[in-house]
Amino acid sequence: MERGIDAAFERFASRRALLNAFSDLAVLAATSQAGPAIFARRRLTGYPFTLGVASGDPGPDGAVLWTRLVPEPLGEAPLSGPVNVDWQVATDSAFSQVAREGTATAFPELAHSVHAEVVGLEADKEYFYRFRAAGEISATGRFRTVPDRAAQALTFAFVSCQKRTASGRYSSYLGLIDEGVNLVVHLGDYIYENRDIRGLADYRALYALYKSSPDLQAAHAACPFVVTFDDHEVENNYAGYHSSNPADTMALRRRRAAAYRAWYEHMPVPATALPYGSKTRVHRRIGFGDLAAFHVLDTRQYRDAPPCAPGMEPSIDSGLAVPLCTGREDPDRHILGADQEQWLRRSLTGSTARWNVLANSVMMADFSTGGPVSPRLSGDTWAAYPAARGRLLRFLRDNRVSNPVVITGDAHANFVNDLRLGPGDIVAPEFVGTSISSPAKGQLLTEEQLGANPHCRYYSGDWRGYIRCDLTHGRATMTLRVVVDPASPAAQPVTQAVFEVLDGDHYAERLD
Repeated sequence: MERGIDAAFERFASRRALLNAFSDLAVLAATSQAGPAIFARRRLTGYPFTLGVASGDPGPDGAVLWTRLVPEPLGEAPLSGPVNVDWQVATDSAFSQVAREGTATAFPELAHSVHAEVVGLEADKEYFYRFRAAGEISATGRFRTVPDRAAQALTFAFVSCQKRTASGRYSSYLGLIDEGVNLVVHLGDYIYENRDIRGLADYRALYALYKSSPDLQAAHAACPFVVTFDDHEVENNYAGYHSSNPADTMALRRRRAAAYRAWYEHMPVPATALPYGSKTRVHRRIGFGDLAAFHVLDTRQYRDAPPCAPGMEPSIDSGLAVPLCTGREDPDRHILGADQEQWLRRSLTGSTARWNVLANSVMMADFSTGGPVSPRLSGDTWAAYPAARGRLLRFLRDNRVSNPVVITGDAHANFVNDLRLGPGDIVAPEFVGTSISSPAKGQLLTEEQLGANPHCRYYSGDWRGYIRCDLTHGRATMTLRVVVDPASPAAQPVTQAVFEVLDGDHYAERLD
């Protein structure tokens, strides 16, 4: 049944046909726990917590807790009217020691999503949480608050590009859960749009399809996520208000508004990310005591149109021919936008953490696939914005920012790159993680092409998975974990390579 649904989805079925197919899909639903109903204010038909629970953006005294009330997530019968939802946070999974509790209102305008911003908890402590509405109780989630000052160690993973498999299973997430990471950083492409996904109802249905995955729900329940987005949450390869399809450029503003609203409705993010029309605030800093600061970037919303498109029109040329493209060097071109660029400088300057992690969606290093005679760079990465990259790297170097490390998604392959201002001027390492499940690029690069990119220390395009990072004050250890079959729940992750960055160095060394 599910394979038939996915096949129709991949063929860009009409929205009506897609939703009719969705209505037949079995939806994961956690079993309600026994216990007294708490303030059951509205009678609901069906179990409402079918999309699971999630936490995000942990701080020293709390986190954002998320759920969405949707008894029929893959059908066309949403709830009507506001619904009060009670939440509880406890120090034990049996909820015998409740630390905080409260009530949030799930409004229909936000698809009955809940974003409870819990504060008043103890730093560096494990907590459990759940929701209750109309006598039904959600699954239990877990998060840990971050240290407020001294922190000895942090284990986190970063992921991206989770195109839904036919079965809805993600073996990469199952392996990640088993590793007991403290935090997951999701760098974008949480969903994959298609040409028939345009309105708010379409995006909501697509998120419901993805979030019905038991593996994705389990990953969200296991630990907090810190999220940003890339292009497929809206439209492939869009740049600001410039569409990859010139005919759609005027409609992109409306599409962005719908996509950003649905993204907010389904992510464990604070109210500061609530969209205003076609704009939202995603960039922010998440601290982890004196050990790490995550500077979360938005590389889509504010970027200028890529250069070298035919006639310099607002369309995307994914194969940017460098020798012919003088517009690429324009010093006024932005990928972050001027305001976010200034924010990032302030965020980095104000950080007192040993490690400064830039959570970045598209590759920052250049990577030529055309060879030395006719080099070609992607028009959809930082390669199309070298002046903006140069400003950032010079700022990192000149201001002696402590241990900058760039983590990146999007490429469906593992890369380890030196970020350089010149041949001998390495400023920071970049770790590009492969996809959770999106199709492999394969070993497409020739030895000649790899030789033309001496800043690339490692490349592998065959496998799916994630990168685990173990941070201490002395080192950052990056373990590239991959699975053979991203859709098999029995697939076990294996280590592909291990790299280490020592405190005070600006490059990665392979250990294995």
